[in-house]
Amino acid sequence: MRLKKEMSRYIEAFIRLFYPAYCHVCGRQLNLDEWAVCGRCLTKVKHLKKPLCRRCGLELPPYARKGWLCNRCRGRKTAYDRLWVPFAYEGAVQTMLRAIKFRKKRGLIRVFRPLLEGSIVELRKERIDFIIPVPLDGKRKRIREFNQSALLAKEAGRLIEKPVREDILRKKRHTEPQSILSRQKRFANVRDAFGVLRPSLVKGKDILLVDDIITTGSTVNECARILKGCGAKNVHVLALARTN
Repeated sequence: MRLKKEMSRYIEAFIRLFYPAYCHVCGRQLNLDEWAVCGRCLTKVKHLKKPLCRRCGLELPPYARKGWLCNRCRGRKTAYDRLWVPFAYEGAVQTMLRAIKFRKKRGLIRVFRPLLEGSIVELRKERIDFIIPVPLDGKRKRIREFNQSALLAKEAGRLIEKPVREDILRKKRHTEPQSILSRQKRFANVRDAFGVLRPSLVKGKDILLVDDIITTGSTVNECARILKGCGAKNVHVLALARTN
């Protein structure tokens, strides 16, 4: 095994003599032990500082107790029960996610695996039956050729050793991109946009819903509402990054 690894390293070094690899974030030439993103950029990934609001992921004052809510979330209810989000949507995280979504660099999702591993310790303690990624509508999936939330869900599934189900939740209609809408219009935009294909598989289950980016939480809230309407016991949410 050790000999095989050494041989692979020599082969990689030889290949990079003729085909050097560059960081997808800053463009610097990568060292042999770096893949896709350089170590310098990875150290600049902004982890959200705990404590965080358990409903929207907003950073709370350091004196806040575990389970506290931010001022906005104290006055509202959500269909989902708890939200985990480890990173801020800026810098290297933003660049990588945009490359995945709009330049079809789907392999970059692997960069997040070691970053996520230390960020979901609490999530491992939760009772979860299976993971569901937030689905894309047919039109957007044909254009993008894959669902980035499904890629992320599979990485999360490997880390917490839970199955990923893409055959339960579907998006019934095309919606406007949430990023171009106001807060109020985002909730209206996704209202009744999702449906459950197999309600019997949802009833009484504890589900982890996975999305890539969260801003208002309107999309995951609507998905959770539909799942709860079909009898889901608990719906937790894992989002990779939170916008400002």
